[in-house]
Amino acid sequence: MASAEHLTSRQLHVLEAVIQTYIETAEPAGSRTVSQRFGLGVSSATVRNIMAELEEQGLLYHPHTSAGRIPTDLAYRVYVDSLMHLSPPSDEARQTLQAELPGSRNAMDQLLRRTAQVLGVLTQVVNEEWKVFVNNRQMGVVTEVFRGGWIADYADPATFLELFVGGSNLNHTFYDNPAFDQVIEAARLSQGAARMNLLQEAERMLLQDMPVIPLYYYVSRHLVDTKVTGFADNVRDIHLSRYLALEPESP
Repeated sequence: MASAEHLTSRQLHVLEAVIQTYIETAEPAGSRTVSQRFGLGVSSATVRNIMAELEEQGLLYHPHTSAGRIPTDLAYRVYVDSLMHLSPPSDEARQTLQAELPGSRNAMDQLLRRTAQVLGVLTQVVNEEWKVFVNNRQMGVVTEVFRGGWIADYADPATFLELFVGGSNLNHTFYDNPAFDQVIEAARLSQGAARMNLLQEAERMLLQDMPVIPLYYYVSRHLVDTKVTGFADNVRDIHLSRYLALEPESP
């Protein structure tokens, strides 16, 4: 298995450039783009040869002959372990942490509010185009925390809980709890009260592990004339027009 120790300095620089390009654009990185953009001090032909070497080691691949290269999962592991540069918090940020957190222990809501404010000093909010964001979220390397939402497909707890099953394509948090998966599978094979009890247990496990932080819920308001019939509140907030009608006016 390839690792940073088995790569030359030039190979590491090219690999880092390819990964950064793909993270920012969600497009395969070509040798000319990498050479010109990152100022590696070598020709595009040399970069192309290095890319071929990295591909032989399982770090890059290209979707078709004329395309640039795309990092593999192994490449991202090398990037996280050896190439990603994380700056430690400054002295000022450390002092802010020490000053803000202890004073908020009396009330949980104050603690959460203060923590969010303090973390704002140490984090950076990045606005990305949707295509780039979806790609980065799927890779789970650079985008470690993100805002997301989900609207229920049907009126049942499983529409949310199923999102966190290990290996699911919709599990963008990469939450992996075999015990949780077993409870969800048991719920799929159960009915009635037994099924709901299992879903409640799965929800309890999910809230304990906290792969997500609930922030808010969507709400809506409707101004409905008293003459309208067939309008009924429901958790999905769906009101099909075929069920709506106007009461006939009195003669």
